[in-house]
Amino acid sequence: MTVLIMRGLPGSGKTFRANELIGNSLSVSLVSASHFFMVDGEFKFDASKAQEAHTDCFARFLAAAKEGWKKPIVVDNTNSTSWEISPYIAAARVYGHSVGIIEVSAELEQCLMDNTHAVPKRVMMAMNHRLDMPLPASFPKTLLVKRDIDRDDFRSAVAAFKESEW
Repeated sequence: MTVLIMRGLPGSGKTFRANELIGNSLSVSLVSASHFFMVDGEFKFDASKAQEAHTDCFARFLAAAKEGWKKPIVVDNTNSTSWEISPYIAAARVYGHSVGIIEVSAELEQCLMDNTHAVPKRVMMAMNHRLDMPLPASFPKTLLVKRDIDRDDFRSAVAAFKESEW
């Protein structure tokens, strides 16, 4: 089975692309720390609960990974550092999953305008800096896509990426 880890700034289009991968399929698990903050269909972020949200996301990932032979998993978080991604990679490998990383690239100014989570500019700038740092060579391959990539081109790129040795 496959684990795809989304990576990018808030407002870069990560969630949009993750949802494109999933479509209307119930045969894919999507996990995201953002789900923790959804209340009656509205995103209500509470910074004091960010760690709890990520712990909850990882617990849902582990539950899906244990049943992973049934369906692929998409992790939809910013994943701006290697330490944020590492637990997902390690757990996926323990359960025998192949892992790939999809980074959605977008200009900081565009992300600031489009981020629906009201992340402050200084936080976004720090995230952007962390995203510029290379991931360890031991990590799975990363597919870098531009935010404005056409839907069909995106799907083709992901399909080719999945077929490559990652």
